[in-house]
Order: sequence, then structure tokens, then C-alpha cells
Amino acid sequence: MGIFNLSTHGYPWVGNLWHYGRCDQVIVAIEGLYSMEADVPPLDDLHRLKELYNFTLFCDEAHSLLSIGTTGRGCLEYWNDKHPHSQVPSDLIDIRTATLSKAIGGIGGMIAGKDKFAPAIRSHINQLRQQGGETLGSSTMVQAMWVLGQTTLVARRLRRLADMSRFCRAELARFRIPVWGDEGTPMLPVYTGRPSYAARLSYVARGYGLLASPVVTPAVPYWGGRVRINLSAEHTDEDVNKLIDAVVRGSADLGLCNAKGVERRLYNRMYSCSDVQPAQEEAEASATYDKIRDLILRSAESLEPERSKSLSLFTSRCGASIIDIGVEAQRHFGLGSGGSRWISGTFPPHLRVESLISKITGMSDCLTYPDSHIGLASTIAALCRPVNGFRRHYVLLPDDLPRAVSDGFTLAPPRDRPNRRSFPDIPGLHTLLSQLSTTHAKTYFTIYLRAPTPESLPSLRDVLRTLAKDKPRKSGMTVLIHSPHCIPQDAEFLKFAQHPNTELLVFGSFHETMGLTGAYVAGSTGLIQELRFTSRGYMYTTSPQPFVMDMVRATLEKWTADADGEGERALWLDGR
Repeated sequence: MGIFNLSTHGYPWVGNLWHYGRCDQVIVAIEGLYSMEADVPPLDDLHRLKELYNFTLFCDEAHSLLSIGTTGRGCLEYWNDKHPHSQVPSDLIDIRTATLSKAIGGIGGMIAGKDKFAPAIRSHINQLRQQGGETLGSSTMVQAMWVLGQTTLVARRLRRLADMSRFCRAELARFRIPVWGDEGTPMLPVYTGRPSYAARLSYVARGYGLLASPVVTPAVPYWGGRVRINLSAEHTDEDVNKLIDAVVRGSADLGLCNAKGVERRLYNRMYSCSDVQPAQEEAEASATYDKIRDLILRSAESLEPERSKSLSLFTSRCGASIIDIGVEAQRHFGLGSGGSRWISGTFPPHLRVESLISKITGMSDCLTYPDSHIGLASTIAALCRPVNGFRRHYVLLPDDLPRAVSDGFTLAPPRDRPNRRSFPDIPGLHTLLSQLSTTHAKTYFTIYLRAPTPESLPSLRDVLRTLAKDKPRKSGMTVLIHSPHCIPQDAEFLKFAQHPNTELLVFGSFHETMGLTGAYVAGSTGLIQELRFTSRGYMYTTSPQPFVMDMVRATLEKWTADADGEGERALWLDGR
């Protein structure tokens, strides 16, 4: 199976894959709604191609599930609603994925597909779980069931969302402000042209109270700069009118439109009673609540704490008082996730947790991830980049590395991906490092080391001492220590990072240390700040739920207070 980027060549390249015999299986990956353009893929063309070439069609419905279509089923339902004369079959898409963060404001995702793909997908998921992968939190499952159980309410809000989109597009068009995308989609990409104008319009719009994210090269072509505005069914009529005013006034301030002589029309649909079925909606909400409550009670009765690793960790290392803190935080911040970091995903609990981890590890900065696997893979991918001032870059990985590490190396862009070398054990690492250092001058090394148990952490001190001693003067080095089961606090680790051209990162898991979801990576301010922009698992994925982070915060503060009272460094080595 080969991987090819068809986006710049068009669909005819699909046939060439068979013509040249380059691969015998093809998966065509599309998005249900392209968020930068707000358009839906041409499913009729894809249907004809699929009948001709019999490829597997994979669709990421991150932006389309519960956003478009009469009942929120995504791009296929939207297409058939809008194109009655060129409808496509309901089984056109073989595999569909979606994110619960965009669909319901939760955290995590879902996979749906045809039966023949189930064994392979389940096998992969089981492998991830065996390596410490985190399951979805109960709060997210409750959110999902609560939304999916209220079909009448969802359908009404989707109609309102589509109506808002149509009105905004029509009204902005009257002011000759170009908005890209298909009718009724919940994104408004306002075209600006030059990247500088996208940045300026975003800044000016924010001054008028509108969050409009700039989108510029390399995400889009250089002259395709735009600002992206996301609509929500929760927007009131006043919100919609303020949104349009902000775009019009901001565009006029920058000379992107001429608002003189054009009279504004106001959006006024909020209290239309013809679209509301209060009795039906109330009945569905009541029935859904009863089902969820019954499921929670039955789960609580059958739960065996000793068989639940995360519950056992939480009970022994956090305590019941942390639950009360989580409940209070949920009342304050809500049940939903924090959103993407590049938009508005950081809350006070996130900042406090990052500060506490920095204090405990002795590092100068820290960032948090919503999931250990995503966080580790994303960190590895971000570190696989060219390093200024060095001719070559090698990534040195152990033979028995976790799946997240290999996934991270694969995710790195091929053109920037460094050379990968494997070592069987620590002596093998030293031998490999000596060979590569002798052969190539001005070489940068990124080394992954794992502490499988808390007891193995002290042995890494000698490893770091030897690495610092043997590192050639003109070489550079970043060592990533993966400590999933405890939060290390070791002065010897910090001494390593004080050597010239060396960096130390510590990656850990809240799931493995306290039974709560999330992970962290700590290191120098410069490198952590770089990762905030280059680690896709930090920048673009949903941040950890604020109420969960507040429970992590309270647990860390409790541990810190206990450590100060006992004065024992061993506390951090066993995570008690």
C-alpha cells in the first residue's frame, strides 16, 4: 500500500496508481467538511471513481458530524439533502471518523465503518490499551448520550445553524465581502487575500468583540489569506447581528469593502414558534436523562474497584476529597472541553498544573496534553525537525519502543524527518552514539529513554552523566525521558541540561500516576515554547477538560504539601 498526496493533481491520478502498478490497495481520504474553505467534497464524483477503481473511501467528519445534514449525520446526508438529482448511496463511505470535541464539546473521538474493517481496528485499539492508552472519560460518554438522545432538539438547532449561515453569507455579500464555502455550512471563511490583511482583520474584528482566526500560508496559498469565523446554534439573534457588524466594520476599516449606502438588515429568527416542539423535546430530554441515570447506577453497582486500574490509582493517590473539587470546578467551568489551544483552550487550571509540574520536576516550563498517546506521538513528531546549526540529525530509539513513539516518527514530515537508528540496550546506545559522532561532525541527536518503573529512574542518572561526558563538543543533544508511572524530581537530571547544546524533556502521564486523563511534557522554556507551536497534539487538539485539570491541580498541591512536610524526595519516585 502506498501513500500519495492527490490534492494538487486532481482525481485522475487515482487511475494512474493502478496503471503503473505502484500499489494494489488504495485508500482515498477526504474530509466531510473542509474547515478552511467551508465546502463539502463532491461525493457524486467520488462515487463514480469508486465504482470504477473500487478503492476504500475514508472520511474524517471532524467538522461535519452534528454540524451539517438534516439530522447531523454529516457530509453524506448534507449532499443528498442538497442534491436530490445526484444522490449517492448510504454506504458510499467505508470508514468514518469524528471528534467529540467539535460535535458535542467533549473530548476524544469515534470510528464507524463496515464490518470487514472491525477486526483490524479493534486489534489496533487493544494494542494501544495494553500500552497504557486512555479510554474515554465517563463525562464525555454522558455528554454524547445526552446529545444523541435528543433528536428533535438537535434537528431544530441544526436548522437554525444552517439558517444563520445562509443569512450571514447573504448579508456579507451585500457589502461585497467574499465568503467562501457551501451554503448552510457553519464556517464563514472571509477572504482577505494577502496574509497581512488576514492578520489585521482578525485583530480589528477582535476589537469589535469577534473572535475571527486568521488563516494564512502554509495552511492556504499565499494569496488565499482569510479569517475563519465559526457559527454556533447557541448564538442569539443579537450575537449574529454583532458578528456581521464586526466583519463589516473591520473590513471597512481596512478598505476591504465599501459599506456606504448599504442598509443593514437585521437577523430576527430567535423566537419563531413554528419550529419549536416543546412537548416532544421535553419528553426526549426526560427519557434520555432516565436512561443515562439508570446506566450510571447499574455501572456503579457492578463496578469492582480492584479490577479498574484508573479507579484504584485515583482512590489511593487522590482521595475522595478531590471529587468534591472536581464537582465544584465543573459547576464553574462547565462539563465541556477547553477547545483548541490556538483559539481559546487554556483555562486557569491548565496554567496552574503546568506551573506545579515545572516546580516538581525542576524544569522551567511545561505544557499539558489531553491524552498520553497523542501527547507522546506529537512530541516525537515535533522533535523530528531540522536543527539550525547542525548538518545532520539522528533520532535514536530503543528496539522495544512504545507504539506512540513509532507513530510520532511516522507523523513527522518526510522531507524533514531525521535519520532513525535503533539500539538494543544502554551499552548499545553508547556504542551507536560513539560511531555516529566519529563519522559525522556537527550532528544533532534526539534520544528517547523510558523508565518502565519508578525504581528504574535512578539508573538513568548514570546514563545522562555518560551521555553528557561522551557528547562531542560540536554536537547537540535532546534527551526525552518518558516516565509514565511517576513524576521525577532529580537534581542529576537538571545538571545534564546545563551542558552546552543539550536539552532535557520529561514526559509523564496523569492517567498512570493518579488515574485521571491527560499528560505533560516539561523542559526548558525555549524548547517548550517551540513545542507549543509545533506540537500538533498541543496546538490543534482539544485541551484537557478544565474540571479534570482542576482535580489534577488539587492532587499535585496535596502531593507537594505532603512532600514539604515529610521532606522526602522518594515521594515523587513512587507517586504516593
